[in-house]
Amino acid sequence: MATQQMDNLGPVDPHLEGSYRRGYHQAVAAIAIAMHHHDVTADTLDAWVQGAGMTWRKDIRLDQQVVAPEITFSDGIRK
Repeated sequence: MATQQMDNLGPVDPHLEGSYRRGYHQAVAAIAIAMHHHDVTADTLDAWVQGAGMTWRKDIRLDQQVVAPEITFSDGIRK
Protein backbone atom coordinates (compact mmCIF):
# COMPACT_ATOMS: atom_id res chain seq x y z
CA MET A 1 0.00 0.00 0.00
CA ALA A 2 1.38 3.41 -0.95
CA THR A 3 1.81 6.13 1.62
CA GLN A 4 -0.64 8.99 1.62
CA GLN A 5 -0.22 12.65 2.48
CA MET A 6 0.16 13.28 6.21
CA ASP A 7 0.70 9.56 7.01
CA ASN A 8 2.62 9.07 10.26
CA LEU A 9 5.52 6.73 9.46
CA GLY A 10 6.66 6.32 13.06
CA PRO A 11 9.23 7.79 15.42
CA VAL A 12 12.32 9.65 14.23
CA ASP A 13 14.92 11.97 15.72
CA PRO A 14 12.93 15.21 16.25
CA HIS A 15 15.97 17.37 15.47
CA LEU A 16 16.51 15.70 12.10
CA GLU A 17 12.80 15.68 11.29
CA GLY A 18 12.46 19.35 12.24
CA SER A 19 15.43 20.25 10.05
CA TYR A 20 14.00 18.26 7.16
CA ARG A 21 10.57 19.90 7.44
CA ARG A 22 12.03 23.42 7.70
CA GLY A 23 14.33 22.79 4.74
CA TYR A 24 11.55 21.37 2.58
CA HIS A 25 9.20 24.23 3.47
CA GLN A 26 11.87 26.87 2.82
CA ALA A 27 12.78 25.31 -0.52
CA VAL A 28 9.19 25.38 -1.75
CA ALA A 29 8.78 28.97 -0.53
CA ALA A 30 12.00 30.02 -2.30
CA ILE A 31 10.82 28.46 -5.55
CA ALA A 32 7.43 30.18 -5.27
CA ILE A 33 9.07 33.57 -4.68
CA ALA A 34 11.47 33.05 -7.59
CA MET A 35 8.65 32.08 -9.91
CA HIS A 36 6.69 35.20 -8.94
CA HIS A 37 9.61 37.62 -9.35
CA HIS A 38 11.74 36.13 -12.12
CA ASP A 39 11.31 34.37 -15.41
CA VAL A 40 11.55 30.90 -13.85
CA THR A 41 10.15 27.85 -15.51
CA ALA A 42 10.12 24.18 -14.70
CA ASP A 43 12.83 23.82 -17.36
CA THR A 44 15.07 26.29 -15.48
CA LEU A 45 14.68 24.32 -12.26
CA ASP A 46 15.06 20.96 -14.00
CA ALA A 47 18.33 22.11 -15.57
CA TRP A 48 19.65 22.89 -12.07
CA VAL A 49 18.40 19.57 -10.65
CA GLN A 50 19.98 17.51 -13.43
CA GLY A 51 23.19 19.56 -13.59
CA ALA A 52 24.77 21.50 -10.74
CA GLY A 53 22.25 20.27 -8.18
CA MET A 54 23.00 16.60 -8.92
CA THR A 55 26.74 17.20 -8.60
CA TRP A 56 26.23 19.03 -5.29
CA ARG A 57 23.94 16.32 -3.94
CA LYS A 58 25.86 13.22 -4.98
CA ASP A 59 29.50 14.05 -5.73
CA ILE A 60 30.55 16.11 -2.71
CA ARG A 61 31.54 14.46 0.57
CA LEU A 62 28.64 14.28 3.02
CA ASP A 63 30.83 15.00 6.02
CA GLN A 64 31.17 18.60 4.79
CA GLN A 65 28.51 21.30 4.77
CA VAL A 66 28.64 22.83 1.30
CA VAL A 67 26.50 25.73 0.05
CA ALA A 68 24.20 24.77 -2.80
CA PRO A 69 25.11 25.98 -6.30
CA GLU A 70 23.33 29.03 -7.63
CA ILE A 71 20.37 28.88 -9.99
CA THR A 72 20.77 31.28 -12.89
CA PHE A 73 17.47 32.66 -14.14
CA SER A 74 16.86 33.82 -17.68
CA ASP A 75 16.72 37.45 -16.51
CA GLY A 76 20.38 37.14 -15.46
CA ILE A 77 19.71 37.20 -11.71
CA ARG A 78 21.46 34.47 -9.73
CA LYS A 79 19.99 32.97 -6.56
